[in-house]
Amino acid sequence: MMLIKYSLAFTSLALFTGCATLSDPAKEPVEQAQQAGCFVKENDLHVFLDDEHTFILADKQQKKALIEAFKHDTARQANLLSSEISNKTALRSALGLFKQLPLLPSKTCYADRYLYLRFRQTQANLRQLESKDVVNARYAEAKKTIAKLQEQIDALTEIEQAITRQREEH
Repeated sequence: MMLIKYSLAFTSLALFTGCATLSDPAKEPVEQAQQAGCFVKENDLHVFLDDEHTFILADKQQKKALIEAFKHDTARQANLLSSEISNKTALRSALGLFKQLPLLPSKTCYADRYLYLRFRQTQANLRQLESKDVVNARYAEAKKTIAKLQEQIDALTEIEQAITRQREEH
């Protein structure tokens, strides 16, 4: 008898709620709170990707215009400048802008995490360019040293040849 009452209660509850699934109210506020802590709205992630795509395909004038258009939007401007992987000035500017952003690179803040990864990649790109500059400077210095040594060798060779000629003449 008791089983029939519970079955009827459950059936009527199921009919009243329809096909909707019951959500866990304890879980929803946590997700909303984590979402609220994100600097960038999750829906804006596609905006950063679209900006970057447009920037990569743009010519110099268009790139300047895009950067100027976003001069009051630190996150978007940092994202664009970080795309200039061979321009140290742009990368330094991007790093400065990224450092101003209170990014929360957690699993729930995808856009923040994307920008944080762009920040880290920009740091790596800048280190790589600076390392390349050091290597190029050392290479240039080595070439200068080799050229000076070659001049000295040539001068010594001329002196040796002059001494040899003088001996042969006497």
